[in-house]
Amino acid sequence: MKYLPIGISDFKDIINGNYLYVDKTKYIYEMIRQEKGMYFLSRPRRFGKSLLISTLYYLFKGERELFKNTWIHDKWNWEKYPTIRINLTDVNSRTSDILRRELINLLNEEAKELRIDEIREKEEPSIAFRELISKAYEKYSKKLVILIDEYEKPVLDNIKTTDKAKEMRLILREFYSVLKAQESKIKFLLITGLTKFTKMSVFSALNNINDVTFDSRYSQLLGYTEDELFDFFNQYISQTASKYGITTDELIQSIRDYYNGYSFDGQNKVYNPYAVILFFDKQEFNVYWHMSGSTQFIYDYLRDRNVTLEELIGKEVTEAMFTNKEVEDNEPEIFLCQTGYLTFIETYKPSLLAPRTYVLGIPNIDAQIGLGQVLLETQYKLKDTEIQDKVTKIVESLENKNFEDTRIALNSILSEITYSVYGDLEKTDRKIENYERFYQTLFKLIFGFAGFRVIEEYHTTKGRADILLQSNGTVIVIELKVDGDVKQAMNQIKERGYHEQFTGKECYLVAVNISSKERKIIELEWEKVNK
Repeated sequence: MKYLPIGISDFKDIINGNYLYVDKTKYIYEMIRQEKGMYFLSRPRRFGKSLLISTLYYLFKGERELFKNTWIHDKWNWEKYPTIRINLTDVNSRTSDILRRELINLLNEEAKELRIDEIREKEEPSIAFRELISKAYEKYSKKLVILIDEYEKPVLDNIKTTDKAKEMRLILREFYSVLKAQESKIKFLLITGLTKFTKMSVFSALNNINDVTFDSRYSQLLGYTEDELFDFFNQYISQTASKYGITTDELIQSIRDYYNGYSFDGQNKVYNPYAVILFFDKQEFNVYWHMSGSTQFIYDYLRDRNVTLEELIGKEVTEAMFTNKEVEDNEPEIFLCQTGYLTFIETYKPSLLAPRTYVLGIPNIDAQIGLGQVLLETQYKLKDTEIQDKVTKIVESLENKNFEDTRIALNSILSEITYSVYGDLEKTDRKIENYERFYQTLFKLIFGFAGFRVIEEYHTTKGRADILLQSNGTVIVIELKVDGDVKQAMNQIKERGYHEQFTGKECYLVAVNISSKERKIIELEWEKVNK
């Protein structure tokens, strides 16, 4: 078996090191086969953007031997082009002066690669960029390839401070505006990042770029398709299924639940590539994508915004909503979609002239746990380090169907919530439905953080269950009351048939009553209805 490329994003290192490469060159060919191409693509972190940039770099350098086992090998002319590759991932943007120096340093590294004289250190980055492009074009008498990775990183690093973010954006806007004026010298341009650029952003002057972020032709360019999972990881699938003593179909279903579900056009789905590779390496399910580094700017963005899970799930958005505002001013659902915690679960076009509409949802368990952790901390002031033991007890109690221990663990978490979090609830006329909505949202986040599949918007012909959980073939239906009656809650589950569609599964009904004054579960009853 080929080695798994953990932490390796250089195409040459992957090929020469006998690492596994999921062949994406058929999609790449669609981008490069035209005489000229100017593209922009945004994707969440850890989705293979850097590997894509690296693959294009070696392709345009004409290193055909590296591609001998790929789809594109006998379809490309392998002509060599002078190439500029700029990666802003590790750029220091603490101040505007530091960012300018960092950009100059990156340009000088490229000048060295192209065997061009160094640029003066005190030069403005935009002037230096123009100089590098012009000199490379003159030296090689050939149009250039320009590849830019993580284009907006300095802005995201300063998202908490609006004025500073604007300052970084202005520097980058001047820097990238050079590309418009130098278009005649460019054969191919690809810019990648986490967020889509807006009409007034760093690309305001670059109106000739083709944004393919939502383009169905490139929706599977990054991430793994189901076919790719079977084709390239077949041996790893068999090995892992054998370890656990289950069928490959059973294993694949679990991998789907944990790592599949991302869609960038509302139609085609892909697996998170980083999480899949880590899973096959460790042969253990875990939240690899979220644990890889939930960057600080996500917490900084959400901390001062009142976001509830109900407001995010099922939200309908259009492409224009991703480009009308700067990232720090955008709505939470747009921000969370771009950062990978939400994705398009479906799409439709209301009419021929209407814009395409996308419906948002959580892609998989990995993202669900991550979103739960982020919202529990930013909205409920509950840090994972403080409640992890309690969440573990919730998992153990539900797996053992010891619902009394579940009640104790949930109450232990509720005791950690400070008075200030209840905020508006205490200031209003104390409507019971507001309390029930508060606890319903909180419990969904806790169960999601615990790794249970929380089914959203589950309706029957007679109503909607408050909380519905699935795990390992077991279904748990929860009806929640505040200052109510658990018997009434249990009867409501039965009368409205919240459980009836799960007759083929092991199913439990749980009725919960919470005291608004004591802020804890004071009653809990449960029944098993299916074997």
